[in-house]
Amino acid sequence: MPKSSIVLPKSSILLAKSSVILAKSSILLAKSSIVVAKSSILLAKSSIVLAKSSILLTKSSILLAKSSIVLAKSSILLAKSSILLAKSSIVLAKSSIVLAKSSIVLPKSSILLAKSSVILAKSSVILVKSSVILNTVYMFQAYGHYQEASLHLRHSLELKPEFEPALAALKDMESIPDTTIHVYTLLIIICLV
Repeated sequence: MPKSSIVLPKSSILLAKSSVILAKSSILLAKSSIVVAKSSILLAKSSIVLAKSSILLTKSSILLAKSSIVLAKSSILLAKSSILLAKSSIVLAKSSIVLAKSSIVLPKSSILLAKSSVILAKSSVILVKSSVILNTVYMFQAYGHYQEASLHLRHSLELKPEFEPALAALKDMESIPDTTIHVYTLLIIICLV
């Protein structure tokens, strides 16, 4: 038997073996492609879940802003009623002054009454200022400016230390965590993903 006829079957066997190896590597490549596709699907699903949670966070922020606006409107009504109270106190003070001027027999008592009416008017003005500041605070809260709102609340408490709505609002402000940084961090992570 010639040597070339022996070499030919050996080369055919080697070619067949290399074809088998090539087929196995193609199968492994196909399996790894399937794994990559599955991981891409999982990544897409997690992105969808993250987007849905972001939408829910946005909706809750909108609800919080709407409730702050309602609270601000009620504060405006409180401020208007305080202004009416201040005006009536001023009218009372003016009538007390007229009474003091017309009174000859009891001038000292009329003067004291006028002074107490003026003090009442001044306290009403302070109440109005505190209510206006409180209204400003609610507007700052609605826009998320918590530091400015806290500063205005402290100013309102300087004017009238026992003003209950300002005390309650300041306690609420101190209990609210500063989530602005977390929201921006979450937004950056979503954009990066």
